[in-house]
Amino acid sequence: GGIVIDKAGHEVVVDGRPAQLTAKEFALLSYLCERRGKVLSREHLLARVWGSRYEGGPRTVDIHVRRLRAKLGSALPLETLRGSGYKLRAPESDSRSSDVELDEE
Repeated sequence: GGIVIDKAGHEVVVDGRPAQLTAKEFALLSYLCERRGKVLSREHLLARVWGSRYEGGPRTVDIHVRRLRAKLGSALPLETLRGSGYKLRAPESDSRSSDVELDEE
């Protein structure tokens, strides 16, 4: 169960089924996984995932988070912390139900 992210193959599998993500959704998910357990502000995510040349509005982060949640469902343990940003929960040691596995090979 859970989510498996293959960074090299640019693939995401949710509960054994492939999930189709856009390049930016994949980049955002990968970045969140790399910083699992940390609160990341919208501005931080914009700077790191979209880059300094991005000229759109900051709400694009919210839109991409909404799309990730729609595509990955309850397998994605992503919390919204009002006024602070987003945090991908670290998996609990006694439960694999919310595990996110990152494969960088």
